[in-house]
Parts: sequence; structure tokens; C-alpha cells
Amino acid sequence: MFTQAFGPFSSLVDLTVLLDTADANKKHGFDVWNTAPNPSDAISKWKTWLDLPDTAKAAIERECDVGDIAAELDDTLEKHNLYSHLSLERKKILSDFDKEHAKYQPKKRKRVPDEVYDDPDIDAFKEKLENISLECWSLPPQADLFVRRALPFEHNALSKTKECKATSSKSLQAKDVLLYITVYDKSASHPYQVWKSSSHILPSTSTLEDIWNAIPCPAKEYPEEVLADDGSLVEFDTSRTTDRGPCFCVHGATYGDGGDAQYAQKVLDYLATCKVPPNRPRVTLKPGGLISDTTLDSLPLILHFPNWILHNGNCEHYFAVTHIRLRHPSDPVDGYPLTTHLTPVSRGLCRICDFVPASHAIVNDLRLDDSPFVVCKRCLDFLGEPTSYNDSRLVVPLVEHKTW
Repeated sequence: MFTQAFGPFSSLVDLTVLLDTADANKKHGFDVWNTAPNPSDAISKWKTWLDLPDTAKAAIERECDVGDIAAELDDTLEKHNLYSHLSLERKKILSDFDKEHAKYQPKKRKRVPDEVYDDPDIDAFKEKLENISLECWSLPPQADLFVRRALPFEHNALSKTKECKATSSKSLQAKDVLLYITVYDKSASHPYQVWKSSSHILPSTSTLEDIWNAIPCPAKEYPEEVLADDGSLVEFDTSRTTDRGPCFCVHGATYGDGGDAQYAQKVLDYLATCKVPPNRPRVTLKPGGLISDTTLDSLPLILHFPNWILHNGNCEHYFAVTHIRLRHPSDPVDGYPLTTHLTPVSRGLCRICDFVPASHAIVNDLRLDDSPFVVCKRCLDFLGEPTSYNDSRLVVPLVEHKTW
């Protein structure tokens, strides 16, 4: 399962050797960010370009210029009617492909045809697209073999890179290497599959605690229960959460946060006492340090190797280092960890109005069909307070994703 989800594992990566090799190359005049196969080739080609007459340079620049294409693309994106037309046409093509090859064909219903608007700009735009002479521009029927809808975790909720909060952000150091880390969660519908939930960029001097603070998880925001003297549940305190820190398992060692929960020690105690079938080897782990003191450059790093995180009961995550590179002059200095990908979270709609995302769940209300019953704040106020015959009703606030 791990090899299919995360890819083939690499050999052990030593960041110290990587930095020493880069420094040695710089001393010999080799620029690690030069894309040419040989620096001398790039220099000789640049000298050849400088020796050309101005008329030849101008002719080459005119031939290679793509300014007209860029201007037309920018103009199309800025005009909302043209961009909407392109988006709707693409969705229609994908929808037609899905309907043609669906395993179960839904019953055809009469649909009201879409209203047609007379827009001269769109008519001219459509005529321009139809007159494109490229044979690969239009999608033939065979293209459906190579087209599919994006999976939920392939959508990105971020329109730009998200920086960390200023109170906990890190800055790049001179000897830092940038690590690309991808976080995976277990699929709700397929418990033996994992889906990508977020992607982050961290300096090599970051700690495991920095990874933990960057990971978005609803279990971090579960409100704390307020109990009565007899142990019965009274309400939920949204100002306090039930999360008491994580346990990281990285290459045979456990790392905790040193809090009262001590998840790392509990994992070790469980593995020491649990019964293992005779045909299965016993999992052995050794205690590590604190996540606040353990830096990433002090750990054995293997690309695409999953590392396990446990917190808040049985909430599990996996994280893997997917890419390692040297610092580039264009990289930002502050704001790390950077979040580059965040899988959108689908929140259920209110069961009453069926329009606004639900914010609360109602338990044991005799007036409602199901328990729990999710509603929005406005519909909750409309229902009113519990009556005498409904004393056992309980209102539970849903996760607001404040840490996202």
C-alpha cells in the first residue's frame, strides 16, 4: 500500500553532504542554478549572441516574441464573459465524456434549455476559436481515454502560497536546505487508502513541531466537554480543544511533545504489551526526543518514505519528504513553513434550509427526524431553546477550521 501511495523510496539523504558538495561546486565556479549542461557552453553561446549584428538580433527577437499571444491570453482572462465561456465549454466537454462512459446511465429527465444571451464579443471569440487551424486544438472522441475529472485531493483551495503566522514563522538561514513535505490522511470511504491533504515547504533547521503546527486537521479544534458533578455532559467549551499533542514516529523512533498526554510513551507501552500473532513480527520502536527540539536535518531523510503521526485518540496522518533542493536567490526569507497546497474541505449543508453550510449539530431533539441533525446558526435560532419535554437536547458546535 505504501509503495503505491507514496512512490518508490530513495536511499538515505545526508543534508550535510549535499551542502558540502554545493559549496565545493561554487568554489570551482559552477553555478548550481545554471540550467545549461555545461557552463562553458552557455558562455560561448552568449558571446556568439553578442557578436551578431543588431539587425540579426532584432529579427531573431521578432521571430521568438510571444508578446501577442501573452496579450491575447491576458485580455481573455480579464474579460469575465470570455473566461466564463471557456470554463463552461470545458465543463460541458468533461460532462459529455463522463456521461458517455459512465457505468450506470441515469434516467434522462427533461431539462430546460439554457438561456442564450446575444453577446457580440462571445460570438466573435467563438468564431476565432473555430478558425484555429491546429489539428490538435479540437478534442476528438478518442480524447476521452485521456481525460478524467480531478479527484478531490487534486483541487487546491489556495490561490497563492500561504505563509505561516508571524508569531510562529521561521526565517531562512545561510546553511538551510528547503524540504518539500506532503501530508496524507486516511480516506474516509477507503480505510486502506491515503489521500493528500496538504503540502508545505520548510527549511531544514525546522523542527517536527513546525510540521505539526502547519498540518491542518479538524481534530485539533474539537471543543472540550464540560461535565456536571454526576459526570453527565452539559455543554462544549469552544475556547478549549481536546487536542493534547501528537506522537511522531520517524524511522523507528517516537517523538512526543512532553505534555501530560504523553502519546509517544503510550505508543511504546502498547507495543510492549500487545499480543502479536506468531506469523507476524513484533514492531519495535525506541524513544526519541521532543518534537520541539528535533530538527529535520538531524533525522535520517528518505524521499517518499511515510512517517506516522498520531494524536487526539486515533486521528492518524502520514507525512513524506517529496523533494529536497538548495536555497534559490528568489526564495522568500520569512514566513516558513509555507503551505502550497490545501485540499478543500466539503462542509455539509444545513438540513433545514439546505442552503447554508451547517455550523451546529443537534442531538436528541424530538422535533427533528435524525440525531444528530446538522443545522446552520440561523435555523438553530429559529428552532429556539429546548422545552420541558425536550430536556435532553444537546447542541454541539461543528469544527470551524480556524487553523486552516
